[in-house]
Amino acid sequence: MKKHILLICSVILCTACLGATRSVQTKIEGKYYNEIAKKWYPKPLEVYVDDSGSFYISAGDRAVTAAAVMKLDKLDAVIAAFQKGQEWAKKAKEGEVEISKDIDAFMTKIGSNKETGIKITFFSANKGKQTDVILLVKDFGNMFKKVELYLEPSQVEALIGALKLVPDTCKELKEQAKKAEDFK
Repeated sequence: MKKHILLICSVILCTACLGATRSVQTKIEGKYYNEIAKKWYPKPLEVYVDDSGSFYISAGDRAVTAAAVMKLDKLDAVIAAFQKGQEWAKKAKEGEVEISKDIDAFMTKIGSNKETGIKITFFSANKGKQTDVILLVKDFGNMFKKVELYLEPSQVEALIGALKLVPDTCKELKEQAKKAEDFK
């Protein structure tokens, strides 16, 4: 599957639950398996920030979508988990290893029985010829919404690149909010 990246420079429309948000330079496609159709479909993956110091990973499209929210203090650990997936992909190919193993989970409780976040799992098949990082996204607004995407190594690399831009994008968003105060 080809890696698809689009540069997004526009501000996403504000919503009551998100506040002001800004997309980070990314639109990546992962693979989503539809159990009913028994078929793989490409699904977009996007990273964005809000003005409260949170970042979001959104997976899916209109038919199937989920967005997880995390605080910026988790960003380095999230990046490290995806980097571990890349390292394991190299090891699996070299050693011709077939394995499925959890890497890490970043879940946050919201309310008494809800949680949002992501879970990252490594998967290797065909004696290491196929390697994927599986990203499970649990929605912050609906605890029953979740999307599981399979990301090839090049897609993981693109996602890591986008995550590394989160701090600068957050800073830009805050600067724009300050400038907007002059328009009262």
